[in-house]
Amino acid sequence: MTDLQAHFALLKALEEESQRIETDIDGLMAEMELVPPEKRSAGEWGPNGTQTRRFIELSERQNEIAAEIKLVTAAIASATPPADKAN
Repeated sequence: MTDLQAHFALLKALEEESQRIETDIDGLMAEMELVPPEKRSAGEWGPNGTQTRRFIELSERQNEIAAEIKLVTAAIASATPPADKAN
């Protein structure tokens, strides 16, 4: 596998993980919407609640993935030869 192929494979994997995380975050948001607003600051959705921690973990990973995607995209761009401008 060439470096360029490896970069594209990594990019695909990162994008798939990002999509899974986005789906998980959407699910958490839907769950939270079922909890009355006045009760969200306690229990699972409180500052130290399990759902709040999960949301933060997912959000942090999503930010890490975004940074990794930028790096991989830059590596792909630098490894891709420029298009022939004579055509």
